[in-house]
Amino acid sequence: MSAILVFASGVILVVLVKLWQTQAPRYLSPLRHLRGPRIQNLLFGNFTQLAAPYRPSPESLFFGQVPSLYTIDSKAIHHILTHTAEYRKPRDSLRVLTRLSGPGGLLVTEGDQHRNQRRTMNPAFGPVQIRELTGVFLEKSLNLRDYWMSEMSRTGAKALHANIADGISKMTLDVIGLAGEFIYYCPGSLRDLTEGCAVGFNHDFDTLRTDEPNEVNMAFQALFTRPPPRGALLMLGRFLPMFAKFV
Repeated sequence: MSAILVFASGVILVVLVKLWQTQAPRYLSPLRHLRGPRIQNLLFGNFTQLAAPYRPSPESLFFGQVPSLYTIDSKAIHHILTHTAEYRKPRDSLRVLTRLSGPGGLLVTEGDQHRNQRRTMNPAFGPVQIRELTGVFLEKSLNLRDYWMSEMSRTGAKALHANIADGISKMTLDVIGLAGEFIYYCPGSLRDLTEGCAVGFNHDFDTLRTDEPNEVNMAFQALFTRPPPRGALLMLGRFLPMFAKFV
């Protein structure tokens, strides 16, 4: 058997396996019984199509016509959020979160491992510990107000068309930086949180300042804002994991 034939057989086998993995849910998933729009694209399904006539729980076909459920029903959302062990994160979401926060983190783990991590962290986020941060929250909220007021003064307008999420994310980063001054935790000393190691940065990043660029804020923006991948790379990364690092 020639090398070309072996290579071609391997490629065909991989394609068949990927087709089965992506097309089988279309015929086996219980979501196929829900109402949903007709398929608009054989490759991308109807991901970009609005499903307003089928609210509150439209069944939508994602890439490769994989059934996916998009719901705005409050009871359904409550059920999903309170039964996270049954509703795992999609593979694509796990890959992105792992790239941002690293493997084995609180955002990536699920099941018993995730519950154990939350149980370990909960003492540091009790009512008493959070109450001690009230001053930090108030101070940074006032800084955020001044930040928006300075933006209005700079433009000279009575109303400001602003990116609210940008200001709130900066304020959140400042709060995280200062939180280490108040919260104490050390592994092996869960009973007495006053004796342990300070966590957090215990540093004021001061990202809401507008008079000079902030290196920390610029680094976070570079980390979380990236150009969207091209359609071809997105599809290759979904079906062939070897291309996922390029997406």
